[in-house]
Amino acid sequence: IAIFCGKAVLGGQPVIFGDGRQTRDFMYVGDVVRANLSALETDAAGSINVATGVEVSVLELLDVLGRLRPEATLEPRHEPARLGEIERSCLDPAMAAERLGWRAQTGLEDGLRRTLDAV
Repeated sequence: IAIFCGKAVLGGQPVIFGDGRQTRDFMYVGDVVRANLSALETDAAGSINVATGVEVSVLELLDVLGRLRPEATLEPRHEPARLGEIERSCLDPAMAAERLGWRAQTGLEDGLRRTLDAV
């Protein structure tokens, strides 16, 4: 996300490895911070997924960035997929809600807007 946001603000062609349909569970860093602060206030131990539970493709991510920065030229250059890259990645945030009382609050578009404003 940081590289794509830099391209949207400073210029340059974003590179997508593979076809761009691979998905990730993108989350705004402020929500991660809140999750960690919530964990400090509990006696929860062990691994707890901090996630949105929403899959977004790399192409969809680039599309949202394009809507947020219509003046940017964000036509991607596709490179071969990286060896061993995961096609789909999305986590279940239910345990974070149950044990930490935490849920992601920042949607993709708002998180990207905030990130773009910080570049």
